[in-house]
Amino acid sequence: MWSQGVSAFKYQLTGLGRHYHVFAISMRGHGNSSKPTHGYHIERLSKDLRHFIVSKNLRHVTLAGHSMGISVVWGYLEEYGNDRVSKLIFVDQMPMITSGASWTAKEKQDAGATLAPAGLDKFVDALNGPDANKVTEDFVKSQFTKQYVRDHADAVDAVYKENLKFPRHYARRDDL
Repeated sequence: MWSQGVSAFKYQLTGLGRHYHVFAISMRGHGNSSKPTHGYHIERLSKDLRHFIVSKNLRHVTLAGHSMGISVVWGYLEEYGNDRVSKLIFVDQMPMITSGASWTAKEKQDAGATLAPAGLDKFVDALNGPDANKVTEDFVKSQFTKQYVRDHADAVDAVYKENLKFPRHYARRDDL
């Protein structure tokens, strides 16, 4: 999920780590990684992934991406092909975050489109506004079922706090 570091996946990492050698990366600006003033485009994040793989001399890597992380993997494949990669795991990437103006409710649902184009701009602006924390909290909660939010408030709160580690003012900048 955008703005999420590796701690949000601690349960998955623990389970996978019992059977595989697992590296988890908080991309720049995310989680506890550095917060540079530039380099937040998918292309740059894909280059960061490449640098990590090469610097560790990893081969036959299974790349797993979640949500926006899948776009980072696609960017890696676009730039470097399947060099050093043997398998891919994609989890929960919607085909479209924004809908077309004439789309039916079913078309929006099928594509996973949660916002109209104008709504996306409004949402991103709100992430950099005076209510940024509340907007972020509502966004994080929307990623879970209501029952999960109710039954696992501490876990959802941990995801929210991890999400806030990404500087909100980078949500709107186009020059990163």
